[in-house]
Amino acid sequence: MTTMIVDSHLDYLTVSYASVNKPSELGFLSGGVFGAIENIKPFPHYDSAFKLKCGGTLNLSSDSLQGSRLDLSGEPLQYLRDVGIRDAQILMICGDNELKKRTTRIDYCWTIENAGSVRHCLNHWLAGRAKTTFRNAPLDTGAIDSRKGHTLEFGSKKSEQRVVVYDKGAEMKDLSAALIRVELRTRAPFAGEFYGDCLKNNVPMAARTRLKSLLDFPNLQWWQRATSGEKCELGTVAKSDSKWRRWLGTQVKESIRQHWRENMADDREFISQWLQQIADFCV
Repeated sequence: MTTMIVDSHLDYLTVSYASVNKPSELGFLSGGVFGAIENIKPFPHYDSAFKLKCGGTLNLSSDSLQGSRLDLSGEPLQYLRDVGIRDAQILMICGDNELKKRTTRIDYCWTIENAGSVRHCLNHWLAGRAKTTFRNAPLDTGAIDSRKGHTLEFGSKKSEQRVVVYDKGAEMKDLSAALIRVELRTRAPFAGEFYGDCLKNNVPMAARTRLKSLLDFPNLQWWQRATSGEKCELGTVAKSDSKWRRWLGTQVKESIRQHWRENMADDREFISQWLQQIADFCV
């Protein structure tokens, strides 16, 4: 039995607020893990920007139409989880403010160990064994044996909802790591809907439901078990022996056993030497 470990969590969050002149105007940004630690270059069309202790960025604008925005990518979100703040708490902290305008982006991901390969998804899609709202074929990038790994992108970069499946081990430049990453990426207006679903239900359930409404592989075992968000025991598939192994295990084994028992013409010594040669070869 092989344990398939699934780690699912928020991977990106962008929240837009009304015009803000300083971080303290957003109460939760006045200190602690969300506290501003240094000024940085702002995005275009923003007046100022700050780096937060958790690693996120806050861009401020006094323009009421432009508004201000908070960006938390993968590393800041991981930092927050490391200090004990759960994904649901992050969403509530960042969204529970009277100055909030809207959630403009939420990404959720599943990192799956010992799952198989990205090629499995592509094969199922090509065979028509996928349930999807995406009309066009996925963008297939990266040779499967390259250091860039293999990536499938369902939906274009301009899509407001898209799913990306890629070789996470190759991205980390660790080809020995059997890791597959599935990412659900939503932007406004769907990010706002996703945010609302997360508050009504638990975050993993909301993400899983939205993912399966966009893309699902009902017959792909690791996909189904991975998107349950739990550790799953996967049974190994018994493969039939090759022809030469069946021949070795039946005819040859029985002949050796018979000659060993009867000790015919010093066969025991010959068999012992023969087996020792095989053992030396295998070292």
